[in-house]
Amino acid sequence: MHRKFIRHALLILLALFVMPPPPAAFGDADSNEAAISRGNGSAKTAPLVTRFVGNSHLSERELHVAAALEFQDLEHSVYRDSLADDAAFQMEKAYNRAGFAFASVDYSASHQDHEVVLIFSVIEGPRVLLEELRLEGNIGFSDEKLLPYFNSKHTGLLGLGQQIFVENDLDEAASSVRDLYYSEGYLNVSIKEPQYSFSPERDRVTVTVPIEEGSRIVIGAIEYRGDVLPAAENALDQAKRSHIGEPFFRRRKLLLKSRVQEIYGNLGFPDTTVELSEEQQGEAVILTCTITSGPKVTISSLTITGNNRTQEAFIMDRLALQTGDTFSLNKQRETFRNLQQTGLFQRVGLEFTDGEDASSRTLAIELEEAKARQLFFYTGWGSYEMLRGGAGFQDNNLFGTGRTFLLEAGASLRSENVQATWIDPWLLGHGITVNIPVYFRRREEPSFTREEMGSSVMLTKTITKNLELTLGYLYKQTTISEIAAVADIANLESDYTVASAKAQTTWDSRNDLFFPTKGLKLYGAIEAAEPAIGSELSFWRLTAGLRHFTKLARKTTLGLRYDTGLIVPGRNQITIPLGERFFNGGENSVRSFKESELGPHDLSGNPVGGLAYNVASIELRQQFGHNTAATLFVDYGNIAPNRSLNELNKPPYTSRSEVISDTLDDYFSDFRPALGVGLLYLLPIGPVRLDFAWNPDLDEDRGEDELTIHFSIGMAF
Repeated sequence: MHRKFIRHALLILLALFVMPPPPAAFGDADSNEAAISRGNGSAKTAPLVTRFVGNSHLSERELHVAAALEFQDLEHSVYRDSLADDAAFQMEKAYNRAGFAFASVDYSASHQDHEVVLIFSVIEGPRVLLEELRLEGNIGFSDEKLLPYFNSKHTGLLGLGQQIFVENDLDEAASSVRDLYYSEGYLNVSIKEPQYSFSPERDRVTVTVPIEEGSRIVIGAIEYRGDVLPAAENALDQAKRSHIGEPFFRRRKLLLKSRVQEIYGNLGFPDTTVELSEEQQGEAVILTCTITSGPKVTISSLTITGNNRTQEAFIMDRLALQTGDTFSLNKQRETFRNLQQTGLFQRVGLEFTDGEDASSRTLAIELEEAKARQLFFYTGWGSYEMLRGGAGFQDNNLFGTGRTFLLEAGASLRSENVQATWIDPWLLGHGITVNIPVYFRRREEPSFTREEMGSSVMLTKTITKNLELTLGYLYKQTTISEIAAVADIANLESDYTVASAKAQTTWDSRNDLFFPTKGLKLYGAIEAAEPAIGSELSFWRLTAGLRHFTKLARKTTLGLRYDTGLIVPGRNQITIPLGERFFNGGENSVRSFKESELGPHDLSGNPVGGLAYNVASIELRQQFGHNTAATLFVDYGNIAPNRSLNELNKPPYTSRSEVISDTLDDYFSDFRPALGVGLLYLLPIGPVRLDFAWNPDLDEDRGEDELTIHFSIGMAF
């Protein structure tokens, strides 16, 4: 009997565990789940269908993006009202960010044909514009100082219209203003809740921001106590003078403490402790600084670990602290900076461990070398060269000495090149880099083929963060063959040597090399080729240019470009070979022309180049999403002289003065235009670019194209 009871009880329990639950009606208050289909023992969510009603300003895609995480949960889990609530809330926030302060999003859900149908009903309301923003109570800072903090999104083309009312942006601006006051000593400042006055139509609002500044607290005096060393008195006095009268805030004490420890650290006292106390007297604070210097420390020994490839002598040359030196915080930082700037180490650690007594330390330098050798490959496309690519090998720590060796070879359907380069940043001392390339290049130009073999020695000095100066000597042998263009003079050189001295300076503050959105690049160069330094040709070449980028909106950039160049023949040089002349037109210059097609031609239509050129561009760049962008551009450029002697039916030049005169007379004339649009897809190696350029001022005598299309990699400038 007992066994039978147990057996029946077990069967009942087993039945309870395996019995399927009764189906729940959709929207049941207890389960609040959509019906679940079961198969093969696993639960599956009912398919979700979402619809939107009433949305006009924001598309369905934008609403999906605003609530992307919530929709992901809805699509991959059992339906719950809480997830729909969260999705509706995120959509309302998206409308608020767009200026629709009264927008509301509601939803309804139903179960139809084994699907969950979720309908979001949107009431957008009016878009609210900021009519006026008023500040009340600000005395320490003027309206002109504070109002820019409240400047946020605007309507209109490129965001140049009226300001949109976004409550969250105003809250963030108020927080920034509070930080500004605090940094200027207004420790009790209070930025009150903004007051809103909406128009009857609720499409405009006047915002009033009440400010209670409180009193401004400044540092009235600083007193030093404890180990006030004579050697530190001048520096301590300078620190005192730099702080007295300055606005007081809590971090000011940390700044003073750090400065005192730095002063003592540079005198050999790395264990200095500083205690600061404050006493407020009216609107001034008196700071008392108690100093405990600790022992003066010297470096008793050095250890270097982790330099598997790098020679120890190379590392020792970059240490500002050596055995026997008195400890110096500045020299410690200089040592770290010198090792880090070599680029050879991905981690530099400096640790000071106890020596034989309290007044000595062992400097342990722990290094982790970065990868120095690499093989690389690249590919690309240009509208003229078409398919191009290459490969190379680079060693950034040649023989463990920090020198760089680079071997590179590339080719396209119209060119080949190979180059070996040795780079030494240390030969002439810190800050000067020696660059010695040896190369061979061959390229088929539209009207001739050029082959060059050469080398150069270039010395580059970094003057400031953005400014570089380069001096160098260049030597090359050039062969011009397959000449289609009729020369301007008889016996034009087709096989010659150029040796020249060059100086160039560059200022570059752009924030990105591939797709800059702000910053300025300026460059200027002068090159002199003379027989006295080994050249068969004699000329002076001057080039200059600028690029300027301004961010008009978060994803809108205005780019400006201007390039110019001038070649002046030397005393015994009447004209310049084709291979040394300037050419214009192509994917990176005036884009309504094919490669080198702008400027003078011979009677067969082959470009012959010139001795001067100009290119000016305005380009509006609009980024969409993360990887796509579009451009509107205007290019304007020329070549001087504007017409070849063949076109003018004139005899060859007989003196260099004629050449110079014709070049300067045409320097700023006969500019050719390009209007166009471009599409870009941004890659790590630079954007893939498709440009459509229209020539609104055709020269029918030269057979110029009305529309030119360029496909390439990289920005035009």
